[in-house]
Amino acid sequence: MMPDLFELGIDGTLQLARCLSASALDPTSSITFGLSGPSTSFYSCLCDELLSQDPGSFESVIADTVSHFTKSLSKCDTVLDGGGGSIEGGIDGGGMVIVSGLKELCSHKKAAACLTRVPSFLLPAEGSEKSKERVTPPVPTLPPGASAQQQRFFRMVQAMSAGRSGYLRRSGPALEKDTLLGLVLRIGLPMENPAVSSSFQNAASRTMKDVKQGIEGMRRQLRIYQDKCNELVRALVTAGADARGQVMNWIIDALLVNIGADAMRPDRSKVSNAQTLLNLAVVLLKLCEPFISDEKKSALINPGFASFAEGHGGVFITTGDNAVPR
Repeated sequence: MMPDLFELGIDGTLQLARCLSASALDPTSSITFGLSGPSTSFYSCLCDELLSQDPGSFESVIADTVSHFTKSLSKCDTVLDGGGGSIEGGIDGGGMVIVSGLKELCSHKKAAACLTRVPSFLLPAEGSEKSKERVTPPVPTLPPGASAQQQRFFRMVQAMSAGRSGYLRRSGPALEKDTLLGLVLRIGLPMENPAVSSSFQNAASRTMKDVKQGIEGMRRQLRIYQDKCNELVRALVTAGADARGQVMNWIIDALLVNIGADAMRPDRSKVSNAQTLLNLAVVLLKLCEPFISDEKKSALINPGFASFAEGHGGVFITTGDNAVPR
């Protein structure tokens, strides 16, 4: 597409991302709703037409659209946040709206498969040069015109930052900062976040009913968000063998890089945060639900999988320091 000929299409992928997010909020104007089924929706027809004309362009459009979602997700920390609509190229709404938009994008199976092929979907392969790279937090710089007190404070912060080790490109922190599903699952109710902890201020002067209502409200939002995460993962898993394989690879990586997460004092430079692991556990349990509730499907489970190293990718390793207890 030539931008000088189609000026309104310069930010076409951002417009698509916003339309997909809006589709989850207002079904009456949804581009993914078709009167005769999902395959008759405007979005599905758009994907089919672009695929028939230029598969390479289709892949590029989906990748660019996903980048707008990831940019907005990186600005969300809790289910209470408003989202990344205020940033350039961002999407209005909180994490729930953004994840709903990603799920709508995956309503077309070929688009879902493209999503799993974007570079930010998986961590670097174990043992690769990129996996050994270390990401170091930037050291804050002294603003011009700072007072003597501010200068002392910044020097103290710089001294504290100098001791930070950062994290490896293949690690728990990298999983939730650099991969798409990690960015989705890292959103929760971290107690250290002011948006969450402020809800418990002056608890001693409040009634028990008031405190319980606040807790139930947050839990309700978290459950709704986790449902959206489940819908997204299910859409990816059912999009075909290739997409399902990529999701399984991501889950294997997530479990392998978080082996030390159950320690008494886990090293946060190596493992993911608690809310990421909690959401991951919820997603995995939800994926197991059909096999637990249906006896016929339960019979399809092969317990020998735990001994098949090529299948579980090292999650159920039986030797070494990280051996799984039997």
